[in-house]
Amino acid sequence: MGETPQFPKIENGYYLIQYLQELSYGQYQNGSLMALDYNIIQAWVNLSGIEISFQEVKALISLSSSYVFTAHEAKDKEMKPPYIKE
Repeated sequence: MGETPQFPKIENGYYLIQYLQELSYGQYQNGSLMALDYNIIQAWVNLSGIEISFQEVKALISLSSSYVFTAHEAKDKEMKPPYIKE
């Protein structure tokens, strides 16, 4: 305990993390956190004026899905942080 984890340096694609932050990582539906979908990302693209490729949209959905899955799993008090190797 007390040890600072060493996260990998992001060489490429950091902008996708920034986009994900702007999109709030996910969306709430009926009080439950859900992954982003194409409609939410399309609305954000239209409003922001940012041009992104289909592959970037797929990456954002995948990142959002991973975030939401981990957020739900984190409700278990026994869950270890995802950056801790067992």
